[in-house]
Amino acid sequence: MATQEERKLETKLKIIKSAKKLFDKSGYKYTTVEQIIKSANISKGTFYKYFETKVDILIFIARDDYRDKNKEALELISNGANALTILGQYLDALAFWFESKGKLAKDIIQVSINFRDNCEISKYSGYGFIHEVLKEALKQNLIEKFTNISELTDLIGGAIIISVLSWSKDTKSGQLQKSLSYKYELLLQGIKND
Repeated sequence: MATQEERKLETKLKIIKSAKKLFDKSGYKYTTVEQIIKSANISKGTFYKYFETKVDILIFIARDDYRDKNKEALELISNGANALTILGQYLDALAFWFESKGKLAKDIIQVSINFRDNCEISKYSGYGFIHEVLKEALKQNLIEKFTNISELTDLIGGAIIISVLSWSKDTKSGQLQKSLSYKYELLLQGIKND
């Protein structure tokens, strides 16, 4: 027999799975909370026990996909891996992840922009992760000491936002990764220790 905590987790995962399916089919914008409730076969009250809005689900999906990978990447860096190489790999993986989301990519970016100011930033979230990796790159003497890590994090975040929004207008496979890699390399030219 499942414990109360296991049943709660099961219900939350059922809501998320239903939302993902509907978001993929109709897009975030055209999916309603009522559709998610119906698809998950739960009551409205049950939905609101777990999520305040559909925005919360979208943010959960986006963050959950990367949390464990980001923890592993930070461990690699603490064990001596090159922080800038790890960041480049992260950006490549992020581009492919956004491409796999198709229609949702633009919605995820728009929701994330609005949501970021209203939440605590974890070092495993996108922004927090990039900030942590850049701090490590500074410690590893890979980037110039005068580099303002917060501003550089904002620049990289901005490059991600612009790249995803531009790509979402013409979703060619592999183009987002090329765009992000190019912007990252340009940025590194100005800050990298040679």
